[in-house]
Amino acid sequence: VAQDQQLANKVRAAVGDIGQGTNILIGNPSATQIVVTPRFGATSNLPGPSVTIAPRGVGKIPITTPNTHVTVFSEPEGNGPPIVAILAIDTGKVDETYLV
Repeated sequence: VAQDQQLANKVRAAVGDIGQGTNILIGNPSATQIVVTPRFGATSNLPGPSVTIAPRGVGKIPITTPNTHVTVFSEPEGNGPPIVAILAIDTGKVDETYLV
């Protein structure tokens, strides 16, 4: 897994400027369908809309709020299957970021 990717059942990203469009791409490495849910800002905030990802497929979660923290977890929260996450920022130039 590259430095800008993470394999876990929960991933977090700090997002600054969202540029011309920012998304978290979520890969499902398992052979079964999974559901992932984003949470924007504090962990006490309500979750955003869930995304269903086909086996060995990819889902996209758009980030529309700059300067926030995003947590994406596979359901059930804390016990879901592993996911692969990549933060993609369209700034019109090459950027790097790291998920922790």
